[in-house]
Amino acid sequence: IPLTPPVMPPAQRYVCLAPVSPHAHRRRRPAYLSEYSIGDEGSPRDMAGDSSDPRLLTLAASRLRELDGAFVLRSDLRWTYAVVVRVILPKETVDDDNIQSCQIEFIVSKAGATKNVSYGRWASGVRAIRHPDGEEVDEFYYKLRS
Repeated sequence: IPLTPPVMPPAQRYVCLAPVSPHAHRRRRPAYLSEYSIGDEGSPRDMAGDSSDPRLLTLAASRLRELDGAFVLRSDLRWTYAVVVRVILPKETVDDDNIQSCQIEFIVSKAGATKNVSYGRWASGVRAIRHPDGEEVDEFYYKLRS
């Protein structure tokens, strides 16, 4: 399974909902959990997002980038480990008029099946990985961007 996503112009890489960071222009290493393989059922202890606030869950999902690991809610209602193939943006900038067009595409099985999750379903269908040291999502992702 090729994990190399299509090349996107640099202007599109860091615009989808993530707060502007002074380090946003740098490419960070992918975040992943080495104990999981694509398609493995996830444990709640490994998922970020204890919050029931959909805004925080959406924010955590918005920070996912190509090759990051995450958990995706499958149609059989299991959370399984997946890898981000690409973040699909409607334009170079995201605003209130086109935000619903943002999607994240994941590889969800060893056979290479993919699943696109639209912005409106990020809070209910995507969980970023929890940092191994239990740090809050914001601190973890800020450090990855540095």
